[in-house]
Amino acid sequence: MAYLKLVMNHTQWGGTTNMNNAAHRWYVMHEIQEFLNGNHTATSDMNSTYINASSSVIINDTADRPSANIYRDITGNNTSAASYNNQYIRFKKYHYGNQEAGSTDANFGAFNYITIRWYETYGLICRTLDKAVSQAFPYSTGDGAGSWTGDTSTSQWRMPINPGNCYAIHVLMTDKLFGMWVEHSNVVTGYYYSHILTDLEFSPDLMRHLWNDNNFYCPQYTINTADMRLRNDADAATSSVNSTTHSKRVTIGMKHRPGANGIKNQTAGLGSHYHWGYTTTNANYNAYPSMFPPPWYDMPTQIPVANGDTGYIMQPLTAWSYIGYVNRSNNHNDYHGFPRLMNIWRTNDEGFGYGERVQKDGTYYRSFRLHRCGGGYGNVADTLYRNACYLFPEGRGD
Repeated sequence: MAYLKLVMNHTQWGGTTNMNNAAHRWYVMHEIQEFLNGNHTATSDMNSTYINASSSVIINDTADRPSANIYRDITGNNTSAASYNNQYIRFKKYHYGNQEAGSTDANFGAFNYITIRWYETYGLICRTLDKAVSQAFPYSTGDGAGSWTGDTSTSQWRMPINPGNCYAIHVLMTDKLFGMWVEHSNVVTGYYYSHILTDLEFSPDLMRHLWNDNNFYCPQYTINTADMRLRNDADAATSSVNSTTHSKRVTIGMKHRPGANGIKNQTAGLGSHYHWGYTTTNANYNAYPSMFPPPWYDMPTQIPVANGDTGYIMQPLTAWSYIGYVNRSNNHNDYHGFPRLMNIWRTNDEGFGYGERVQKDGTYYRSFRLHRCGGGYGNVADTLYRNACYLFPEGRGD
């Protein structure tokens, strides 16, 4: 993978610049775009006035970058501080099957847009949009409003307006996955944000057929999370869940999904414990996709291995396009079944730190804690006290 960690050079944690200035957004966004374009390959390329280069990380050599034509048309408006009120970066992320043998843009040109926007009113936003730059997820009205969690209400979570409220931003890109993570400056009570676009495992005949039926179809899942206290292991102060203020800690969706009547523009519900994989035998929730194992499952903090030491697991994740019982007459004809989500694994809760580099069988991964878990499935009365940890591969992706 190509990987970027930008640590703000803020005076609050030993830096030399007061980053509590909205005009500094464009410097941060410019660093992200230069990384995406492959123009910055070392921390010495960074603007050290605004970025703490000694604490930042960049892995962006030719051998680490995604294959050609997976990421296309990377554009933005971060060329000067004059436009700091509404900085944005936008690009196309093609499904990796577009570059597989037998695929062309003419028979499988499936892609979605990613937009990263740092907006005066709503703060930092990352969204997935379809090929018409529409059907934004999260938040369905477009890419210029709302918060990270899909809300316009000031009471809902959002990344703060100024870079000074942000400790670090992580960006990761492989052939099969794009991810962005934001660490709040308050590591205890501030929120950590994730936006991940992961390809479904390529099934050539099925996916090419579905794309030719409707070229808005793109077999990718968006995973969007916002949660707090993710740096605190075995946290005694549990994160209580409330249906109005904490319901959007995990939101999962795929807008254009196959069904009995062709590709359906399925509105994915924003913010509900159903995304956690809430199960029931007497109802179905086709607007609330999840994944398996579901987010609310907790994983053992460590496991025994043969030499008496402890090890960790790498649990593949599969797409779960509907929750509850299967009702084939209620738009649940998703012909994908339960395909694998590419380049993402669940591992032991709190097994690794935020952005930590992990080695397994000669391959390196980056770990990120996406949300809290344990203690229930995320319903109103539940409390969550463990940190769910996920692994993402370095290199171009497995």
